[in-house]
Amino acid sequence: MTLPARRHRLSSAQLTDIAWGRPDARAVQVLYDAEDSRLRLLTAEALRRSRPAGPAVLDALVVLQAAQRRDDRAVTDLLRLDWLGPWATDLLGRRPGAAGQAATRLGALAAVAALRTGIDARLAVEVTGGVLHLPGTGTLTIDHPDAEAVLEARGGRLDVTVGSRRLRLPTTSAPGWSPAHTIQDGALHLLVDDQHPGRDCFREPPAPPLPEPVFRRWHDLITAAWRLLSRVAPQPAGRVAQGVRVIVPLADPPHGIDTSISCVEALGAVATTTPSDPALFAVTLVHEWSHSLLNGMLSFVDLHEPATALSASYLAPWRPDPRPISGILHGTFAFLAVAETWQALLADDSTAERAAAELALHRLRLAEALALLPAAPELTAQGRRFVEILRRRHAALMDTPLRQQEVAAAAARLDEQRSVWARQRRS
Repeated sequence: MTLPARRHRLSSAQLTDIAWGRPDARAVQVLYDAEDSRLRLLTAEALRRSRPAGPAVLDALVVLQAAQRRDDRAVTDLLRLDWLGPWATDLLGRRPGAAGQAATRLGALAAVAALRTGIDARLAVEVTGGVLHLPGTGTLTIDHPDAEAVLEARGGRLDVTVGSRRLRLPTTSAPGWSPAHTIQDGALHLLVDDQHPGRDCFREPPAPPLPEPVFRRWHDLITAAWRLLSRVAPQPAGRVAQGVRVIVPLADPPHGIDTSISCVEALGAVATTTPSDPALFAVTLVHEWSHSLLNGMLSFVDLHEPATALSASYLAPWRPDPRPISGILHGTFAFLAVAETWQALLADDSTAERAAAELALHRLRLAEALALLPAAPELTAQGRRFVEILRRRHAALMDTPLRQQEVAAAAARLDEQRSVWARQRRS
């Protein structure tokens, strides 16, 4: 994998725009370019240390380099769909089985890169467990649990041959073939990844592959959420479209509470339980993209002293357990974006009443967090400037008039939540 000899920089103005939650397209591209460089360096170092055996790994790397020379942007976009960060971390941590996957994983990646860039290539990979996943493309299930597959790219086609069976890609239908689920609507281009074995880097288990009727429900809810967000908040919607690349369905929890998570090793990937309605999912997209945005920014600047990152000493107003300064900063930044989205949803008749209730509650929660942060000794000078911008964003939210009964109801909800969490901490 060719290593890019590039430096990535964010200007002071771009850092300020990120703190305000309104980075321009160039700033977001810098974050992605820096993350791409980091992942390539991390993967190269992981492969160097783990030394996966066999010529198949070298063959795959040669094809990947040829594909990069043909169309580096196409290969970069593909690498973002292959969960390289979590896999490289597993390799460096010597997680059992990670090195053994190298030949098959890199071979499949290289074959898809050849397909997408139009170069010719021929690769042989081992298929274990009867499943061969081609990133961003689909999954082939075969009858034999262990077999060799020959992947041959030529003329914009990819032939997958296992024994006497041949599959020619691209195709939408063939025995044993499950094409990747994608959503395209205007500027929004998403992979709904319910197949890749590397998608399990979140705290919650991923859902199994979605049957087609279930995916159609996801498709319709995500599309409706995106259109709603585009209508009431077009600029945040544009940033979500540029920033969020992958949605990973999570297994629905037994308690039935909507859950969404971002992953520090996968910029722009969002894991979520089944969306319950378009408005909530529009907010979820903004929420999790905000976490990714801050993760990207933290590659350029320290907001707090690194040694204090994991010292849990603050009670956040949005969860019961003590949090470190990094968690308070992340939560405040993300929930400001959530509150601003509910503020925008006040303009939509179908969501206005709910949006007012949610805005009132989030304003109160954020006020508590922002009362703590300015005095936090862990903050760097840059962190204090960041917090001051967050306080100004919150002040703008407080300028939005709400009815007194909405404010009182939010205060009651927050008091009840505090009581429940206090009982949980004592038990």
